[in-house]
Amino acid sequence: MSDVIAVRATSDGFPRDAGGGFARRSRILAKGEFLYRPGDALRAIYLVLDGAFKTASTGFDGVERIVGFHLPGEIIGLDGWSELRHRCMAIALADACVCQLSIDQFMWTVLGQKGMREWTRRIIGNCTRNEIEHLEMLGRRQPAARIALFLHELMLRSQHRVEAGACITLPMTREDIACFLSLAPETVSRGFKRLQTMGVISVDHRRIEIRDATKLQSFARSWHQPSMRRRRVA
Repeated sequence: MSDVIAVRATSDGFPRDAGGGFARRSRILAKGEFLYRPGDALRAIYLVLDGAFKTASTGFDGVERIVGFHLPGEIIGLDGWSELRHRCMAIALADACVCQLSIDQFMWTVLGQKGMREWTRRIIGNCTRNEIEHLEMLGRRQPAARIALFLHELMLRSQHRVEAGACITLPMTREDIACFLSLAPETVSRGFKRLQTMGVISVDHRRIEIRDATKLQSFARSWHQPSMRRRRVA
């Protein structure tokens, strides 16, 4: 069931419920439910209020490729702006709730308010940053380094401090992580095990605890992880 409420920009630039502003509708989705599919007309953008989502596309080979993961406070739907149709699918990873922002209201009202313009700039900037971070993850030679950067960025996006004792429960499966990082699922499992053996993290199913923040950040920031394979001598 959807209800119409209003939002405004506060001092931190993030929209909050208030007595004035622009209309929005809340929408509740069950785990596995599609928020939108490829080809759907762009009618709104969505602010994640609760739960998590993955966005993915299917290639000509029929293989699903995960574009990104989306957490509370993040926007989904910008993939449809250029052609006014969504180019990928958005699927709830758990029971979730989104704030549905009408495109017309967004363009006419949000962009007309100084505070909301700043919020919009931050949201779009964060989307671009997440895409760049994804490319950096894929650029790591060692699977453990990709996983370390993935966890590091996920902690930051979850508004956690990257420090010893910090915990996060992953909303996505190992298979989803493998798809996102272009790794095999068993390679992801070995990568988690390696980081745990090194004392970097502690793993309990989907619950991840940072044991050594310095080592995690070192893995995450290192561009040139040495290859584990020996070079063949000519």
